[in-house]
Amino acid sequence: MKKNHALPGSTGRVVQILITFILLLASLDIHASGDCSALYASSGAIPGSRTCELTVASRTPGGMANYACINDIEAISAWCAAAVQEPAPPEPEATCPVADPVYPGSGAVTLAASDFVSGDELPMVFTRTYVSNRVANGGGAMGAGWSHNWQRRLDVSKADDGQAARVVAYREDGEPVTFQGAAGQWRASGFTGLALARNASGWLLTDLHTETVESYSAQGRMLYDETLTRVRRTLSYDASGLLTHVVQHAAGSAEEYWDVTLKLGYDGQRRLSSLTDPLGRVTRYAYDANNNLSSVTWPDNSVYRYVYEDSRFKHALTGEIDEVGARIATWTYDDKGRAVSVNHPDSTRDVQFVYRPGSTTIVGSGQTTTLNMASIGGVLRPTTSTSTAGNASSTWDASGRLVKDIAADGGTSEYRYDEAGRPVSATVTNRSGSSVTSIRYADATSLRPSMIASPNLIQAFTYNSAGATASISETPTTDATGANGFAAPKVPGTVATVYALGYTDMNRLDKVVESNQGNVLRRWYVIRDHGGNAYEIQGANASHFDATSVTQRDAAHRALVGRNPTGEFKIRYDLRGRIDRFTFKQYARFDPKGTQRLFKVAFEFAPNGRVISRTGTVASSNDIYRRDDGPDLPISQEEINQWIDNYNHGDSPIAPQADLLGTGTLAGHGSIPMSTVCHDCHFVAGLPESRARWIGGAARGIAFVWRLLKNPAIRYGIGQGAKKAAEKLERAKAKCKPAATAEVEGIPPGRIKSMYVEKTEGFGVTNIITDVPKSEFGANLLKDGWTKTLSTNGKVEIFTKNGAKYSVREYSKTGPPTAEFTPRGAGKYTLKIRLPKS
Repeated sequence: MKKNHALPGSTGRVVQILITFILLLASLDIHASGDCSALYASSGAIPGSRTCELTVASRTPGGMANYACINDIEAISAWCAAAVQEPAPPEPEATCPVADPVYPGSGAVTLAASDFVSGDELPMVFTRTYVSNRVANGGGAMGAGWSHNWQRRLDVSKADDGQAARVVAYREDGEPVTFQGAAGQWRASGFTGLALARNASGWLLTDLHTETVESYSAQGRMLYDETLTRVRRTLSYDASGLLTHVVQHAAGSAEEYWDVTLKLGYDGQRRLSSLTDPLGRVTRYAYDANNNLSSVTWPDNSVYRYVYEDSRFKHALTGEIDEVGARIATWTYDDKGRAVSVNHPDSTRDVQFVYRPGSTTIVGSGQTTTLNMASIGGVLRPTTSTSTAGNASSTWDASGRLVKDIAADGGTSEYRYDEAGRPVSATVTNRSGSSVTSIRYADATSLRPSMIASPNLIQAFTYNSAGATASISETPTTDATGANGFAAPKVPGTVATVYALGYTDMNRLDKVVESNQGNVLRRWYVIRDHGGNAYEIQGANASHFDATSVTQRDAAHRALVGRNPTGEFKIRYDLRGRIDRFTFKQYARFDPKGTQRLFKVAFEFAPNGRVISRTGTVASSNDIYRRDDGPDLPISQEEINQWIDNYNHGDSPIAPQADLLGTGTLAGHGSIPMSTVCHDCHFVAGLPESRARWIGGAARGIAFVWRLLKNPAIRYGIGQGAKKAAEKLERAKAKCKPAATAEVEGIPPGRIKSMYVEKTEGFGVTNIITDVPKSEFGANLLKDGWTKTLSTNGKVEIFTKNGAKYSVREYSKTGPPTAEFTPRGAGKYTLKIRLPKS
């Protein structure tokens, strides 16, 4: 009989299918019983948002292994609701980070880096910030804890909740600023320097300091920002909502050639994977298995790494490893996720933190400081600090405005405010006496002053229809303390000095005229290029005419070729944006011997930015027809420093005296870091000494106009009195208050008045404003074991200790003295201290 194979064969196939199905169910059950959160996070959905469930269901990566997670509606709903169920986000903190760096109140570690900075007067930047306690829901476009400056957004989910209406603005660094709504007006507690308004199509957020306006859609998505000078940065998104381009365009420029464009690329989990700048340079980002940003690969293929090694907190940054493989910082955390120590290869920089309810003790630099804090106006603010160097305190009103500071040296600062929360007076008392600065505003909402009264000076301001400063008048008074305010009597026989400012149709400064009783004393003119930047600044008075030009810029608007009154320069950049070639040809008429001199310098950098090689030559020629520059002769490292330092700081002549240094190196300077060329000094370099200080030393001719271009929203005037007014009033408006701890040598505890970071490609330069004068600062360094020498031309005091350097100058590009700190082994300074004018 013929065997029938149909039944056994069918049975076998059924058994195989059943086994496969059982195994699949087992695998699906394992996945379903595990954590689907990482899978949901890869969809790019934002928990708590209205579209969260739809986004998870439609964009979560598919496949049989993910089947259970994708089709578990209850799990998706629970994950999307997690934002509501999680603890409230950490309270904002008004204490500046310390050490490397840590917020002393919350114990959160924070880092910031700039991956792109254009060469514009008001640079377009791409920056990113990490904060260890902002890691809810596994992170966004840059992984957990990281955000970039073009992720600014508004949370408008509660904008229409009646008396409880509120909008949260997330800023460049991810910090939230909350606005409460009432009667169509939106107000934040304390002073934020931001103004929010609703319009027919969405929202406008104005930075009152710079008058840059940010536009948002009705849903809170950022659309663009626009400067006071009508330079707009527009954001473009793809169909799935990912930001793909940021394009800078100057109004009035018809050609896209002059635009600056950043292109953003993403990986399969909707995380930023690449940034392409206008020059085609690509920066790449990689992530670990826990969705942490683990490495940044620069355009030259060097790699900077971040590590997260604490198994308790998978998103907590524990270390940084630089491009040469050296671990430069290590953080450790307590069981609450607060940083308890920061360690470095140089153990003298190590810091420890001890937390108690309402206070933190900071131990480092041979000193212990205890900082007490309280929640005031919805922000954690410092109230008192104690240390061996003295005690300090800060008093705040209920809305979070600083009312009184008592410094460690006993000095006090007291502030008063108007109904809009703007400071209207600052009274400062210290060892030299008391001084009062008062301000009246031009309207009810902005920071534009109409008058400022300060010791021995009253300033008055007017504005054009676009909000730009149209005129500034300065009237000397006999009020040495400023206590009489706007009633201060004029100095007999003196008249006001008036500066009239003119603008193009695009609200860009193109003329400054200084006059006295109607008599024109000096004029400056600005010629613009198609990108909206200064092509040339001209200065003239009765006997002189000078001009400084940038005749060629690259696609990122960085200066390549230019000239100033004393010579011509050329600049070349490497793939990381560092200047690796620089030449300056000084005209013969500025040389004592009538010799034209051509300086050339070449740099070679290690992957971590340290200068590993620098060679310089000078060629000299008396050929009046410029047919022959002469042979390139090598010069010493110290002479190279003199050329570069003079260029960077606007000294004239830029060339040091010929043959002064020979080819040797000055004794005692072997450990001094080699100077590098400033990226942004072309409009202050090489101004003739006789013409450089046209306005009493407070502004340096063409450099004075350059500062106006860099800061179009003029808040405190122009001269030295304006600088002092700014120092006093800005402290009341500072985003954070420095902790009273002596982490900066040369500055006693409590004497740091404010801090901010200048954005440059890489990790920026921290700026510190202090009331410690230059003479006291130098004496403090000597007492702490620093060795003092002078530069060859005697204009720079150089303090060295263990390979680190302070360069202290009486005059800087901004006028008052500065001290630039270069750490041991670094190629450039990382800290700039702005000292008061004596």
